[in-house]
Amino acid sequence: MLCGRPHWGATEGEKMGLPIWQKNKIVVKNFNNPETGKTEMALLAFDGKMRDKIIAKFNEQFLIEGDHIKNGGVSSPKTMLSLIGGGAGSVGLAGVTSGQLFMATANPATLMQIGNGVGSAVMGSSGIVAQAPFLPVAGALMPVVAPLIAFQALSTITIMKQFEVVNEKLDKIQDTLNTILQRDEATFVGEVISASNRIANIEKQFSVCNQFTDDMIIRLALLEDKINPIFERYNYLYKNQSINSTMSFTELKLKQTDAFMAIITSILDIRIDLLKMKLNIQNNPGYMESAAQAFVEKIDFYHDLWEGIQKNSAEIDAVANDLKEAVSKMNWWQRNMPSWLFGKRKQRKEFENKSETFEKEALKHQIQFNNQVESAIELGDTVKKGLIPDNKMSLIYWRDELGEHSYYTDDLLIENVVNK
Repeated sequence: MLCGRPHWGATEGEKMGLPIWQKNKIVVKNFNNPETGKTEMALLAFDGKMRDKIIAKFNEQFLIEGDHIKNGGVSSPKTMLSLIGGGAGSVGLAGVTSGQLFMATANPATLMQIGNGVGSAVMGSSGIVAQAPFLPVAGALMPVVAPLIAFQALSTITIMKQFEVVNEKLDKIQDTLNTILQRDEATFVGEVISASNRIANIEKQFSVCNQFTDDMIIRLALLEDKINPIFERYNYLYKNQSINSTMSFTELKLKQTDAFMAIITSILDIRIDLLKMKLNIQNNPGYMESAAQAFVEKIDFYHDLWEGIQKNSAEIDAVANDLKEAVSKMNWWQRNMPSWLFGKRKQRKEFENKSETFEKEALKHQIQFNNQVESAIELGDTVKKGLIPDNKMSLIYWRDELGEHSYYTDDLLIENVVNK
């Protein structure tokens, strides 16, 4: 039969030979998305020995590494309390399962298990914790509309989870472009590389402690103030210089530098915004939806910018071809006679030299830059097409003698296993 197990070894009930269903249970409350009306979230309350064992594992993790979770971050208790009923009192689940460990999930696989009435499988980082059945809240079999803040939290977490992978690829793109630029724009490149290193430091610090300190918040705000003006500078310069046959080689090089710097600073801006979304989940849950929407819109804006930059090599090559065509249309006299004899020999040489130079630059742009830009565009497409459907991040909450503990994490999962 299909049964549920939380992963960390046998429970006390199992060791004593007692039926596990007498010891453990998971009380379930389904919620409808207030925007779609469909059941898209469930709140789970762990009861019995299971609850104690899971929390003991979180506390053990805290003693070893100074944090209850390995992967995820701190979330505002307001989000979970809005579901539990301890804050808004809208659900009334707290009265049924007072003092328990709560988990809110929008994972489609978990929702399907609950809907099919199968047992639960609560998995920890080191194995099965225990097994238990899903039990609906008494007197509340039909889903109710959940507080919007809960859906906003899980939606924001999904976007963040998606960009954790994206961020690694963006970092590689940025490193490549930094190498190209170091010889051309030393003053601003120095500021950008410094900002990049400081962002990486905050990202690393968050990955270790899974929350923002006051010092990290201040540094993040200062970095945002540093990067945004640099991006606006190069974005403005890039857009105000068109690629055409009248531009000089120096102007072409400047435009390429502007393009490089615009894309580097846009990548840094994305990394800053990703950190800010994590900060909103921790400190300002009421702003999560607006911040997440602004983030997606910004990715869309940068996606268009990157696509435009990608086309530069073709535009440069087109200018080279136009110059070649202009030469080909000259007759023998125009190509070989000086201007005082009504010829265009000087212009022909200028066109030929410029055409050759632009052809080389188009190829160089394509080799050095287009592959990197293509990677950025693909990442942007990922966001534009939608969110990751199998995100396993959930919200968890419990309260003990040390206070409230509220996180988003995938350290605790609900799965099915076959009981043989």
